[in-house]
Amino acid sequence: MPTSEEEVVRMFREADPVADRALPEPPPFRAPARSRRRLVVSLVAAVAVGGATAAGTSWIVGDGEGHSFDSTSVNCMAADGRGDAVVGFNPVTDDPRERCAEMWEEVLSEPVPAELTPCVGWNGVGYSIHVWPGSGREVCAERESDPWAGPTPEQLSFGQLRLDLEREFGAGECLPRAEGERLVVGLLRDNGLEGWTVRLADPKGPVQDCVELAHYLENRREVFLQARSVDGD
Repeated sequence: MPTSEEEVVRMFREADPVADRALPEPPPFRAPARSRRRLVVSLVAAVAVGGATAAGTSWIVGDGEGHSFDSTSVNCMAADGRGDAVVGFNPVTDDPRERCAEMWEEVLSEPVPAELTPCVGWNGVGYSIHVWPGSGREVCAERESDPWAGPTPEQLSFGQLRLDLEREFGAGECLPRAEGERLVVGLLRDNGLEGWTVRLADPKGPVQDCVELAHYLENRREVFLQARSVDGD
């Protein structure tokens, strides 16, 4: 038996048939081409997107029928992977192609393509609609996606809820907690959104004077209110 570390090393070297072979030089390092990403969404929608991502990948792809699982934003994808931009979206008032066309030159620094196609990924990547240059099913198929089939009835109801809530809580409106919760519950009922709940963003925080609209978690069917004092602290 070997009695020292040096003997152990020597034993393994002698048993290695390629111990004396020189290793090839590594290839020169080339930094990958940088892409641009811009986030152009409201705070409420941005938090909804972040919450969706953090919730895991089990729900964030399409349903196999051309529907996305996030209806609060759209990803506008530049040609040849040169960048992308996330823009706010509401299926009640917006078309994904038009939303991207409106922002394309400003956020992607290239001319608006003549044709755009909205796709929904099914390869485990992407939680919202992705709009790509070009037209036809092949645009989506090349990216392991389905053509967007439009919003679901629930997404249309959720979109209307967002419009109603943003109107009621507009311009930083802060309501007494009980009144704010009743308002959200009533609007959920009016829009036929069964199984949705209203929660406080920080339930263990100090008791404050009123609540304001915080964000949504669409995948969990939750609307969050943020408590704050009347002076904005």
